[in-house]
Amino acid sequence: MSSVHPHTHKGASQSSNSASIGHTDNPEQLRKENAELRSALATSREENVLLNDVISTISSTLKLDEVLSHLVDTIVRAISCHAAFIYLYNKEKDRGRLDAKAFDLKR
Repeated sequence: MSSVHPHTHKGASQSSNSASIGHTDNPEQLRKENAELRSALATSREENVLLNDVISTISSTLKLDEVLSHLVDTIVRAISCHAAFIYLYNKEKDRGRLDAKAFDLKR
């Protein structure tokens, strides 16, 4: 009966997996991949901060006008636009009503 050590087999499997992923020993390529990963991580962190900010506002007040105002400010910051507006649709009047707006005056 043959016996295979579980760690030996697992290590061999991991080695072949890393080769198939496309790892390289080229320092310049590694620097480039590292910079791309750092950039993606920073973007993800920024998105999480903004999402947390919106969630905190929603959970801290029941006043719709405050929530919408904060939300539109966050949108302006998040997508780096000059202005953003939120219209609420009034079904009875069949039209929208401007409920929140924000401008980035620094641009």
